[in-house]
Amino acid sequence: MKPIILSLLLSFSLMGTLEAQQISTSKAQVNLSAKLPSGKMRASNDLTSVSLNLKDGILDLVTYNESFEYKPALNKAVKKEVQAMHQGTETKIKAQITNINKIDFTKTGQQSARIIGRFIYNDHSTTFYDKAQITIENGEIILTISLEVLLSDLGVEGVAENETMMVDITAPLAE
Repeated sequence: MKPIILSLLLSFSLMGTLEAQQISTSKAQVNLSAKLPSGKMRASNDLTSVSLNLKDGILDLVTYNESFEYKPALNKAVKKEVQAMHQGTETKIKAQITNINKIDFTKTGQQSARIIGRFIYNDHSTTFYDKAQITIENGEIILTISLEVLLSDLGVEGVAENETMMVDITAPLAE
């Protein structure tokens, strides 16, 4: 009788784990590119934390602005402008994959996801609605998101109203 009860308890425990499954990484890659009044800026940061709840699609991303590496090195004018932009400490994304229930995490290949959320840069935020890719390969789940955000929505001064920053995110997520 004890083995049956233990087996049932273990089964219920595993079912609960699968239902609220959270996958995450602290090694996601974020790439930024923008045309600033003083010149072009390209930056990358691979010290980014991303977590995704497989049940409700809630996605959280946090990256620290001082961890961005600029390539090529910034000229003085661009560097001054970027330092003014990075007065805050974090860039965040608070989002939800709205069709998470249609993603088959057991199927190898690429699947399209719809994502809605907020891109938060310093004390400014902007809402986005976009597509993402979820790639499942050799048991690994890779989330790829590309966003285009208006610099003026992020409080960047001295830019044309239609100037944008491209944000590309690649997150290899582990269970």
